Amino acid sequence: MTAVGIDLGTTNSCIAVWRKAGVVEVIKDIEGALVTPSMVAVKDNGEVLVGWPAKREAELNPEHTYRSVKRLIGRAFTEDETAQMATKSPFAIARADNGEAWIQGRDNPMPPAQISGMVMTRLKKAAERALGREVTKAVITVPAFFNDAQRRATRDAAGIAGIEVLRIVNEPTAAALAADIDARDGRTVAVYDLGGGTFDLSVLRAESGQFEVLSTNGDTFLGGDDFDARLIDWVAERFLADHGVDLREGKVSLQRLADEAERVKRALSESDRVQFSIPYAALEPVKPGADGRPHIDLDLEITREQFDGLTADLVARTIDCCEAALADAGIAPGDVDELLLVGGMTRAPAVLEAATTYFGGVPWRAPDPDQIVARGAAILAAALTGQLDIELVDVTPHPIGIETADHSMAVLIPAQTKIPCQVKRACTTQVDSQEAVTVRLRQGGAELAADNLALGQFHLEGIGARPAGAARVDVTIDIDVDGIVTASAKDRATGRSNNITAEAAGLAPKAVERMAKAARSVRGEAA
Repeated sequence: MTAVGIDLGTTNSCIAVWRKAGVVEVIKDIEGALVTPSMVAVKDNGEVLVGWPAKREAELNPEHTYRSVKRLIGRAFTEDETAQMATKSPFAIARADNGEAWIQGRDNPMPPAQISGMVMTRLKKAAERALGREVTKAVITVPAFFNDAQRRATRDAAGIAGIEVLRIVNEPTAAALAADIDARDGRTVAVYDLGGGTFDLSVLRAESGQFEVLSTNGDTFLGGDDFDARLIDWVAERFLADHGVDLREGKVSLQRLADEAERVKRALSESDRVQFSIPYAALEPVKPGADGRPHIDLDLEITREQFDGLTADLVARTIDCCEAALADAGIAPGDVDELLLVGGMTRAPAVLEAATTYFGGVPWRAPDPDQIVARGAAILAAALTGQLDIELVDVTPHPIGIETADHSMAVLIPAQTKIPCQVKRACTTQVDSQEAVTVRLRQGGAELAADNLALGQFHLEGIGARPAGAARVDVTIDIDVDGIVTASAKDRATGRSNNITAEAAGLAPKAVERMAKAARSVRGEAA
């Protein structure tokens, strides 16, 4: 049985497989690239493009080219992060009937999982072409700080691609597997993972083939996209001051700004100064000249020092997460024996310097930071299919608890608890003759229950009229190896029970099936 590893990234995605010779092979995209842009475009005629064809379509069709949707997957429309993305994206974000943030398509809103499912379908086709056989099983990676809703939505995306998920594994954990940290027996390793849309810091220890995560912390809305956004705003404000035109107001001009910002950001990792240049930049907000084209070019120089100044607070936020992760692990920076840098943004000199200064040592930087997570996922896939002997113990990043009578959060499973795990808690009635009990399950670290993610609730009726505090309802909460929460409740006296009614349980099976059929019809080979 062939099982692959898939890194479903914010900017790019990657797929890898473990070969019998003990070599992990990153499978090339249909166009020969080692990574696939996590992008989907829908043309005027309804044709759907995925990956590199979608990236080429972006400038011509920005409103219906969907990128960085991983930042929306599993999010509510009302979240601050959704509003932030809505102001930066050429495409529209809609509120779904269930309150989630969906992508406004040409005809109907689409869940982010559907877009991600199309990307995974393209990866799956590339793997099947390279391996010469059907691929149906995979280990999928997610940011370590993803919550329950985001993990469920990622699993839905895999279902849309026709992939059975063997395991959802945290990205820094996968990177550690690929970096062969088991060769560093007994050493404490920190994985600093700054990618296109998210940041994680995980502290691990490996001994005799067992990988144990001690703690993890992160920010699911902190990554290369935010560095790009600072550069876009800086350039746009300069252009507005010089020409009275705000390039961010036009869909096409905003997309061109985004593409050039990404190029310049990468170039500044190698050069001290770079030209930010867009010919005929103001295509939309101004009237054309006599020849039918506006004669306003954009040509600005930006230095690495200026860029570092624009993004210094973003780098500082990664260090805040590092401090929290180390505090949870009960160690100091000096206790970390080795630092691994993962993710495309770790190429930036300012990021390298900040991480090196905080941990006080020269880090090991992955030679393939865009592929190492997929490689680690492939190694775990091989282990789960009996080809390797590896034991992996991860942790849950967020506390799980219930809402109390005073609407505060009672934590039942603290953050950094090893998974899988199970906890039982007895609840009771608050008033005399109360014949029903409602238990609201939450995920998050806020003291006020309403400020945490609602996972669902139990409502047990017919438990019998008894004095306040006499009833006993046993609540059982499980977190599986994928970090996904399930729960049940049972009244001791009557035997009545109920499974959780999850408010963030992802897509209905019929919806996944319908989207899977649509994804299979997409021409992954589109040019």
